[in-house]
Amino acid sequence: MIELPEIMIVPVLRTDFGDDRAWRVLKDELMLPTPEGSGYVATVEFFDRPDLSGFSPARLEAEVPRRYPSSCEYCFLIVVDRLAISDPEHPVLLIDLNENEPEPFFRAVPREISAIEVNLSIGHMAFDDFARNADPDGVFRGFDR
Repeated sequence: MIELPEIMIVPVLRTDFGDDRAWRVLKDELMLPTPEGSGYVATVEFFDRPDLSGFSPARLEAEVPRRYPSSCEYCFLIVVDRLAISDPEHPVLLIDLNENEPEPFFRAVPREISAIEVNLSIGHMAFDDFARNADPDGVFRGFDR
């Protein structure tokens, strides 16, 4: 089982360390304000997790504890894996932590993370609202596409 941080905001777990320049770009992109102009910036905390390097999305999803809402303050997890680092769009992996009926993981481009984080944290939308609106390649690029 993967140990998750004991924090109150969404953790971003970096699991690929092959390109520090791409990591800096991706990290900056994750902190962009919401695209619709409200200016909201995602409330996240970054963690290096070399112990998870090479884990597939399916393995990460299988080994992450589903503890929300009973004993976890955040309802999803962001993972920066090899694909997120190497792909020009930097699609990060999002894993649902709902203990009742977790939805399958999906990816999102970093510019959408602020909107996802705020809507999930206030309960305005559910994880599957974003997952169902991912493009055929499994990446959420926004509702206006």
